Amino acid sequence: MANQRQHRETRERPIDRFQPYSLRPLPVIPYDHRDTVEALMHKDLRVHFDGNRYCVPHRYVGRRLTLKADSSSVTFYDRVHEIVSYPRCWRRGQTLGAERFERELSETRPAAKRSGAQQRLFALLDGLCSQAMLEAICAISPTPIAHSPGN
Repeated sequence: MANQRQHRETRERPIDRFQPYSLRPLPVIPYDHRDTVEALMHKDLRVHFDGNRYCVPHRYVGRRLTLKADSSSVTFYDRVHEIVSYPRCWRRGQTLGAERFERELSETRPAAKRSGAQQRLFALLDGLCSQAMLEAICAISPTPIAHSPGN
């Protein structure tokens, strides 16, 4: 009915103005329905999302990455390039991918391996020594103690 009446402004019927041969198909670009957020990559190789920590390769530290999540996966992108994808974890407080990327970091940067060893040593000492004793040890020896073969 509306296509048959004369339009007030154009003074034409809409059915006469309609040109079906001028229609073109829509582009075939699938709609990305995933939740999309920008996330800052921390120096501990982790990105915090949805109550969990997802690990990303060390070369992206300090950069803003695009994180896309749906009900089954969490995927990280550097602009349009996919970096890593994880199955979606609905539990909270989980860390995913840490072993893989920490191992990769320690293989490419020996100082990171020492740092990991130092962290394990401090964690061990934390249970055996008081905070004051650890601070006293650090105050006495501000430089690292070299390990000699005789010790």
